[in-house]
Formats: sequence, structure tokens, C-alpha cells
Amino acid sequence: MHFWSGGMPKIGGLQPILHWHDNFEMVLVLDGELAMLVNGDKIRLMEGDFLFVNSGQIHKLCQSENKTGRYSMVIVHPEVLGCDTGMVFNAVEPLLKRKWLAQVVLKSGHTGKIPELFARLRESETLEEIPAVVESVGLVFELWAEMLRLFNKAGVLSNDATSPLVERASDAEFEAVRAMVTFIHGHYGDKLTLKDIAAAGGVGRSRCCEIFARHIGQSPIAFLNSHRLDVAARLLRQTAAPIADLAFTCGFAQQSYFTQQFKETYGKTPQMWRKKKED
Repeated sequence: MHFWSGGMPKIGGLQPILHWHDNFEMVLVLDGELAMLVNGDKIRLMEGDFLFVNSGQIHKLCQSENKTGRYSMVIVHPEVLGCDTGMVFNAVEPLLKRKWLAQVVLKSGHTGKIPELFARLRESETLEEIPAVVESVGLVFELWAEMLRLFNKAGVLSNDATSPLVERASDAEFEAVRAMVTFIHGHYGDKLTLKDIAAAGGVGRSRCCEIFARHIGQSPIAFLNSHRLDVAARLLRQTAAPIADLAFTCGFAQQSYFTQQFKETYGKTPQMWRKKKED
């Protein structure tokens, strides 16, 4: 379980990487404006909005139209919530088995006790270590119960799943896209082709392109290069490795091409990017 409260990185700074995991993710916007990219869809979030992202969805938090804001986030694994079989069946399984349910947004004014529970979670961070853990776990259970109550009220968990709050996902496609994203995350430094990426998802090249366009919003190669640049930006700030070596490590055969792509993405050359951190 992880709790985080703070703001988005400044525009032009390091941004979250598109990723997926088995955890549930819950976000409350404290002020300003944010967006969450989930399976290729960009969800705009205003102050007071609450977002639930289901297990296994490809997502990242990002700025909304060059605006930013502060938020609190809870990331919790289903096993933490399902500590006994009854809990799994009654409170966790209803969301886990709805693979088509990618995310749910509760707009400001329709979030019940959720803001209060997030505020109490922030307060629990100031307690001593062991009491803070116990307090936080209890509050997360309360948060989960309140969220389910609101979802039931809104019809999110109905069998026909007709609630307009729900975004649906296709099991087969998400298995493929998750496999391909994981493959890229693990092999971005290698010389990869479209054929390699498609094979990781068990699909053909044209199908691979269709899936990436639908769920990521980029072509497979564009996503690969974007991830390489994300990793390079972090390594430039975190290491003193020569830029030529760093470019090669991240999968760029030519430093000149790496520099060109980096500047187009971050607005600075790799040298300027690293120097800004040193300053």
C-alpha cells in the first residue's frame, strides 16, 4: 500500500511514465486541474474530483492543457483489501472480475466522505511509524467501503454495467497491450522492430498498430522512442554517464539523433537538461 500527496512536476520537468500494475489506484484532486491517461483516453480532472483506476490498466497522471494541480493518491494491492475470503468475494472481486471497467470518475460534490478520508490519511502520515501504518490501513478500508457505496448508488456495479460513469475495456486486447508495454519497458535498450513488439503481444504487425492507437494513442515505435527518452531524461539527472553512452544504453544508435529527439521532446539539449539539474 502506498499513499502520496503533493503536486505534479512542473511543465517541462520529469513526468510520470505510462505504465500498468496489479494495484488499484485512487486519486483525489485537491486543487487546480489534472488529467489521467487511461488506456489511451485522457480524463480531465478538476478540483474535488475523484478517480478510481482498476487493476491492470495502462495509465499515467499528466497535466491537463498545460495546467497543473495538487492531488492525493492511494495505491493498494487487491490482496491488502482481500485479507480474508469473504472480503475478496464481497468487496474486491466485484471490481477485479469487471475487466471492462477501466476507470470510474466521481465528480466534485458526489464524492461522499472520500475527501474527509483522504484528509485523515494525510494527517496519519504525521504519526509515529507503527501507529501510522495501522491508522492508514484502517482508513484505506474505510475509503474502499465508501467508494463501493457510491459506486453502488451510481449503478457502476450493476450486472448490465450501463452506468455512464464506466469506461469499458476488452480483455484480449489489454492482455496483448500490457504484454507489449512490458516488453518495451524491459527491452528499450535493444534494437527493436515492429515485428518484435507485435510478437510480444502475440499479434500481427497491423493488429499491433491498431491496438496501440486505440489504447495508447501512439504508434508502437513512437511509444518505444517516447519511453527511451523518458528513461534518458531520468538517467541524465541521476547519473554522470557520458551522453553518448547514455544514448546507446537507451537504444539510440546515433547521439545526434538522440539529441535531436530529446530537444524536440523536452525543449532542451541533453547537456542543457543535465546542467539545469546541477544548477
